[in-house]
Amino acid sequence: MKTLKRTSLILSIIILTASLFTACMKDREFGRKKPSFKAIGDNAIADNIFADVFNQAGKSVADAEEQSKNKSGQYVQSGCPTVTISPFDLTWPKLITVDFGPSDCLGSDGRNRRGIITIHATGEWKIPGTVVTISFDNYYIDNYKVEGTEIITNDGRNASNNLVYSVDVQNAKITKPDNTFLTWASQREHEWIEGEPTILNPYDDGYMITGSYAGVSSGNENYTIDIIDPLYIHLSCQWIKSGIIDINIDNMSPIRVDYGSGSCDPNADVIYEGQTYPLVMQ
Repeated sequence: MKTLKRTSLILSIIILTASLFTACMKDREFGRKKPSFKAIGDNAIADNIFADVFNQAGKSVADAEEQSKNKSGQYVQSGCPTVTISPFDLTWPKLITVDFGPSDCLGSDGRNRRGIITIHATGEWKIPGTVVTISFDNYYIDNYKVEGTEIITNDGRNASNNLVYSVDVQNAKITKPDNTFLTWASQREHEWIEGEPTILNPYDDGYMITGSYAGVSSGNENYTIDIIDPLYIHLSCQWIKSGIIDINIDNMSPIRVDYGSGSCDPNADVIYEGQTYPLVMQ
């Protein structure tokens, strides 16, 4: 099962946005106070983590489909985690437990995970109407503790005949390694626009992402983010290829980030109070 790995690029891109403003405009006053941009970085952390959860859920549900055909109720994915499927037959719904163990488990993507992800799936990943509900038990990724619920719904095919998944994150709390925490919620749609038929080639996958985010940063900043123009992500490119987001933080003017018109390049523009600042993504 191919999953949306490139969504996690939002982490580095948005943090770079924060760094850009801090470096270039550190002596200016924004609204009533000089911001820390903690909200931007915290949103990026949350988005990155729950995009990874989406990936884990998609892979686990797809694997459950195959393992159930073989009637194998428990297996290990490349050394870890241990995955338990119940019932391990051809019926649905299924309860899937993904147990990374009490110590860090290094994945093939270079990320450490520990604890348990519990997945309740009403049907197969690509079947319209399937609802996948994800919760956590003492789960950490790269020493960030994750709490809350992620609900993924297969909304079927749109007018373009593409599969669309609604992704609703509720009551999320992420505790950082320094023991500060942020709260977060998001409502998004992932449209699978390229690569669905070629199941063995993940690098031809493309997605369009729409929706919004809201949260309270670890610095107690309230913020919202809206995707104004859908984010286009292709797994053959390490950068977001196009799309626009608007960021609203307490006591600041709105911030806009424009990722361009579809080229695979690291260039984006940040627009703040009528001024445009170039951003080179890394």
